[in-house]
Amino acid sequence: MDTEFKEIIEDLLKTSKQADLEDQKLVDNMYRLVRSHDFDMYVKQVLGPRIQSFGASLLEPSGSSDGMVRAEFIKGALYGLCLARDLPSVILSATQKKEDADD
Repeated sequence: MDTEFKEIIEDLLKTSKQADLEDQKLVDNMYRLVRSHDFDMYVKQVLGPRIQSFGASLLEPSGSSDGMVRAEFIKGALYGLCLARDLPSVILSATQKKEDADD
């Protein structure tokens, strides 16, 4: 094997190991976040009511083209709030599935 190819392989392995370390840090942090009382309170008292409010607004008739534009804004905001609520557990779930597949 020529040396240039070996260097490329070594560089890829180094990059892969670094990415694995960063992923593990993310998983560890998400695990602590999801298990914390503070995050639970944030989801229940901050995100939850806003998600319900935006969801209820979407069920109302738009009434006009301005109302349709408003509904699009609400859908985007609702998507962002749901993402903020669910992304940590999705990251953990995806990681768990990967670990199960590796076993």
